[in-house]
Amino acid sequence: MVNYWVWSVDEDNWKIVKKDDVWGTYSKTATEKVKLGDEIIFYVIDKGVFSGVYKIVSEWYETKELRWADEFEEKKKIYPYEVKLKPVKLGEVDVRRLKNELSFLNVQYWMLRLRGVHGLPANNANPINEKDYNLIISEMKPIEKTPEIIKPKEITKRPTHDEIKLMLKDIGEILGFYVKDEEYTPDSIYRCDVTWRDEEDHAPMKVFEVELSGNIDHALASLTHAFDTWRSAELYLIVEDESDELRVDKLVGPRIKGAFARIKRRLTVWPWTYINELYKAIHAHKEPLKKLASRELS
Repeated sequence: MVNYWVWSVDEDNWKIVKKDDVWGTYSKTATEKVKLGDEIIFYVIDKGVFSGVYKIVSEWYETKELRWADEFEEKKKIYPYEVKLKPVKLGEVDVRRLKNELSFLNVQYWMLRLRGVHGLPANNANPINEKDYNLIISEMKPIEKTPEIIKPKEITKRPTHDEIKLMLKDIGEILGFYVKDEEYTPDSIYRCDVTWRDEEDHAPMKVFEVELSGNIDHALASLTHAFDTWRSAELYLIVEDESDELRVDKLVGPRIKGAFARIKRRLTVWPWTYINELYKAIHAHKEPLKKLASRELS
């Protein structure tokens, strides 16, 4: 039997849910109530909206890896229990539009019903009924936000995370690589932003992580795992606005002397401005570069 849960999340951690397809809690009780095959409707507190529905596709497991925004802020593990997710539907619907029709919010202090406490789901840690679930999911409107390939002249400010990924994909394709984005490592633990390979059925030669939110440790952990599983020859970390090499080294250097030391010789760290300039230069000579990179016999 599938149970449907509402779980509240702040906007910073919601971004991580969408990026990593994972959810976490510190409540052992929650791991006993919410099971494989159940579905979670996420309520984003900051915006007052239901923002996505995910199916639980793994058992709960324990981890010591820092992942969530408040964990990095406090520099300690807060949510040791995690579970893998698969999106069912992404979109948004304002809770105020539906509150009079949702039976689980048919109470005087309905806002309190949306706040989980002690690491538990909302609605007093009880599942919602199927009628409420169907109403929420039917009213969710998809958010169209996937950008098109950006032309160099259109870049007037820092690109978004997705836009930088599209630049890396475009550069790789121009240079003749087989390119993938959002590719999971073989054990499905990490999802890498962009990978390049020389042959379609080979392991990636180059792996890229774009980290603009300051979550450097998670990005380095993803690259390290890519090296451990794929033995990728080159690893690239694209960071925020650390525009000179000294500042980049100060940002990343201490970390690759410690837990991530084994990737030190394979890791290249670039500010996003470098990718921006590289994209402009390569895109300006796109067609001749494609011809030079071609390995096909005429």
